[in-house]
Amino acid sequence: MKKRRTAGTITIIAVIAVSCMGLDLFSGLSATPDQNPGGSLGASAFLGESGNPKPEFSVFARVLDENSVVVTSYDALGKALSEDNGITTVYIGADITAAANGIVINGNKESVVIDGRPPGESRNYTFTQAQSNQLEHVILVSDPNVKNVALRNITVEGKNFFGVVSATNEVRGLIVTHENVRYTGPQAVYNRRGTTRVIDSAYVLRPTGGTATNELAETLHTEMVGTVDIRASSSSNAVLWLIGADSTLIIRENARVSVATDNYFIYTNGYAPSVTMENNASLILSDRRGFTFETQSVSTFTMAEGASLHIEQHSPQSFAALRVSKLFQ
Repeated sequence: MKKRRTAGTITIIAVIAVSCMGLDLFSGLSATPDQNPGGSLGASAFLGESGNPKPEFSVFARVLDENSVVVTSYDALGKALSEDNGITTVYIGADITAAANGIVINGNKESVVIDGRPPGESRNYTFTQAQSNQLEHVILVSDPNVKNVALRNITVEGKNFFGVVSATNEVRGLIVTHENVRYTGPQAVYNRRGTTRVIDSAYVLRPTGGTATNELAETLHTEMVGTVDIRASSSSNAVLWLIGADSTLIIRENARVSVATDNYFIYTNGYAPSVTMENNASLILSDRRGFTFETQSVSTFTMAEGASLHIEQHSPQSFAALRVSKLFQ
């Protein structure tokens, strides 16, 4: 392994044996300038010839514009996401519990936002999954035309180890973003051919029902931005599963990432991913079995100016805190 002087700092400690704004369909379809900065909404977008709401819009609690709605039920969430209706931003306006069936995002929606805080409200609503170990029972991307799905401002009670918003293995290049997400459950993301972007979010990975604790994400690439906190209880699985020969973990500039796990941080699928810590990024890792699984390694580990890596390893056995096969700089 080649060694170069790093721009940042690294510390390793081994410890042995231890009410919504918007357009109400049932209030005359009027909108104030604040609710619709672009001007009048125009009733024809939402009403049929009879003057009643069009069937595709009548299920929603509120319509903010032609692309944004507020939903208060799992059925309405499903209709907003699965139908070819032009809706690309869905606000969750009540605590929602999922039914046993999943939701497949319509392939004509290139980018989708699911937001648990409707405009004008101060709280984040809770989405509770149905207990399941099936990929088909999550919010699913199965069409490669869908490129971006963002989950924002929401609390999630997870009960499926295929995640919350996930992708089939045939979908490549999908970006799944979590921003201001508070997740408790077995696994938050399943996106094996795409990128998982985590922004200002917190995760408690633990078993639920008959579902064991898995990873935060099973993914090709991972980015961490802002303040990210991860607590994982599994003694058999990693925090991240990076599955490809070209997989990457990037901790963005000024990010503050804290990870505590009863096992190891990354499972590499037998490959050697690259890790980059940008300027002033910080990673504090408390683990039992090292940065990577057993003899697995990362290929390159790059620390930019001001970056900081702190590893505190609690284990009665001898595991390398960090293995780098090519270049540490």
